[in-house]
Amino acid sequence: MLRVPFMFFVDALAARWRKDLRFRVWAAVLLSVTLAGVFSTVIAIESMRISAEAELRDRVSNLASIVSKALARPLFDINTLAIQSVGDAIGRDPEVLRLRVWGSDGSELVNTGATRVQDSRAITVNRDVVYASAERTFVVGKIELTVSGATISRKLQWQVVQASISGLVLILAISLSVFLVSRRLTQPFSDIVYALEQLNQGDTAVKLSGMARDDQIGVLSRAVERFKNGLNELRVAEQRSATLLAEKSRFADRLDAIYNGSNDAVMLLTDRGFFDCNKRALEMFGMSHRAELIGLHFSDLSLAGDRGANSTFHAADRAIERGFQTGEYRFEWAFKRLDGSHFPAEVLLSAFDYDGERVLQSTVRDITERKRIEQELHDLNNDLEVRIALRTQELQATVSMLAQSKQKLQGIVDTALDAVVRVDAEGSVVGWNRQAEVIFGWSSREALGRQLQDTIVPSAYRNRHVLGMNRYMSTHMTTVVDRRIEISALHRSGREFPIELAITRVNLEDPNQFEFCAFIRDITLRKQAEDEIRTSLAQQRELNQLKSRFVAMASHEFRTPLATIMSSKDLLQHYADRLPVTERDVLFQSIGTSVKRMTKMLEDILTIGQGESRQVEFSPSLVELLPFLSKLVQQVRPDTEDAGEAYQRIKLSISDSNAHAWLDERLMQHMFENLLSNALKYSPQGTQVQFHVECDPSEWVFTVADQGIGIPQEDISRLFESFHRATNVGTIPGTGLGLAIVKHSVDLHAGRIEVTSTLGQGTTFTVALPRVAPST
Repeated sequence: MLRVPFMFFVDALAARWRKDLRFRVWAAVLLSVTLAGVFSTVIAIESMRISAEAELRDRVSNLASIVSKALARPLFDINTLAIQSVGDAIGRDPEVLRLRVWGSDGSELVNTGATRVQDSRAITVNRDVVYASAERTFVVGKIELTVSGATISRKLQWQVVQASISGLVLILAISLSVFLVSRRLTQPFSDIVYALEQLNQGDTAVKLSGMARDDQIGVLSRAVERFKNGLNELRVAEQRSATLLAEKSRFADRLDAIYNGSNDAVMLLTDRGFFDCNKRALEMFGMSHRAELIGLHFSDLSLAGDRGANSTFHAADRAIERGFQTGEYRFEWAFKRLDGSHFPAEVLLSAFDYDGERVLQSTVRDITERKRIEQELHDLNNDLEVRIALRTQELQATVSMLAQSKQKLQGIVDTALDAVVRVDAEGSVVGWNRQAEVIFGWSSREALGRQLQDTIVPSAYRNRHVLGMNRYMSTHMTTVVDRRIEISALHRSGREFPIELAITRVNLEDPNQFEFCAFIRDITLRKQAEDEIRTSLAQQRELNQLKSRFVAMASHEFRTPLATIMSSKDLLQHYADRLPVTERDVLFQSIGTSVKRMTKMLEDILTIGQGESRQVEFSPSLVELLPFLSKLVQQVRPDTEDAGEAYQRIKLSISDSNAHAWLDERLMQHMFENLLSNALKYSPQGTQVQFHVECDPSEWVFTVADQGIGIPQEDISRLFESFHRATNVGTIPGTGLGLAIVKHSVDLHAGRIEVTSTLGQGTTFTVALPRVAPST
């Protein structure tokens, strides 16, 4: 009874699978999510089982160790009561199924629990009991401990249930999300699909809601609207074109009767050989397929004369040349068939334009019978020539019309802005327009006949391309046909570049034959524009952040010295006559210190600006290191110390006291004023700062080491950015510009700077500057 509804349900699913692409995609996603969820759940369950077994073994081993330690002394002392007490205590544990204890002489002292363990999950451990005294170690007995695995098993079962439920919930959640998203995305196409169905049924009274949209929905809606208008115009023109269609049919019948029904062999050729013929030509020369004739030269069908094949070849060339020169050339010729037999024939060569080049139509008539009865046919000759001329004109007009139609279509393809490439079922290029020549660097003559993967497919995609072609030929399933994708292509020079690709299948007259037509657009400039926009946005964000940090620094760092100057000015303005000289000097000194601090900040900002605009030049001069650095140390002091205290805290050492170096004094001043002042500022009072110079043969190595607060590791990567300060500086004043100036000065010397730091212990900066020759 249930078989009929079930089969009906299966047939309905199969029908929807064939007709609904969205259903197939959703079913495939659901199957993938289900398989992935089941696989991950199985792995999780197996992992939990292994963990549970390991946990049980660890618990049994730990319990055995505890029991061994508890029984070591009683067994050594042969204290039966204590041994029995320990055994009873352990036996009361519900997880302990059995405990057996033997003395050193092999006698069984304790046997608690079940005599026979029925639990297949139980684990039994045998262990020697060892007692260690101060001098040596004794094996005083042996224990056998059996522990139940029921608790671990119940825990594992609960974990398995949880994992299974979680996996099922995850699968359902993902499936529901995919279903809702896909339904939401495909909803806007419903009215377009409905409109197409109505147009397919011939109903042009359709309305489209997406005409005003600018996205793909709008494009599709306008395309359907144009199709509807075209259909209406087609209906209007149907009556008008009926007469033309009938005339065209009669013309086509006449053309077919002339070309294929003619008693004459009609062949088309160029100076390279024949490229087409009618059925009579195949019959006349004893051939079964056009391929046997195509490519043959006129002389290949000619009977060799008395002077040999070479003379026949030149005579045929002269006839062809004359046909091209005069436009029409009639002569008699001796031909041979494939079987070796020969016959005389009358040949008419007529020149005309075809597909952009000059070709000849060779009309060949077997005149064997005419030669025999030539006299009888002499009277009919004039009439025959007139008829041939008329038929030739009709045929030329027809061929010209067909050529014009083909040239018009080829002109449209050649002038397209996108590359148009046609490929046959074997993967060979059969069409290559002018834009394809421009984009890929292959001329049409070079590309035609080649495999597509040997021309424009990068090596990384060739195997996938071949597999995709084979899959389509065997299953007609594909992921690229009738879709627009972005992928890389290969130029003839070997350069890869991005393209936008759309491939359609084009059915030929033979139902079993088809081609692929690819529309290709070079999107290199578009991709470059996208990259430039992303880079510009990133630079804009970085600039905004830099502006924000500068505003925050300036508002904070300038407020303090300005407040100091204002308060000192107010005190001097109102109480100058009542203040002692020493206090007035302190106020003036405070104003001077604040002014110097603000000047230093402005100089730092100016230095950073000049460095970023590349206005700072590297101007080395010969510097005597020890006097220069000693003077620099005397000048360095942070805002919170006087020069004497700062100088006493800096310990300068140099490996060569007579060393001279070609360095930029101004940049050196920037570097080590900032490094030394930072070392003093972020170090406790009373600690020393080590300033050491090592004179290596190839470079000068300067080391500044303090015992300060240190730098967090997460701040070191951004330490040399403008306005950036470490997160642990607290209320210690600073602009965040000093180390940026140091880094810029080091870069101008073509040197390097390294930093190592430990929080709460100190920081070490190492600056290595290359030795510069005087001529530099």
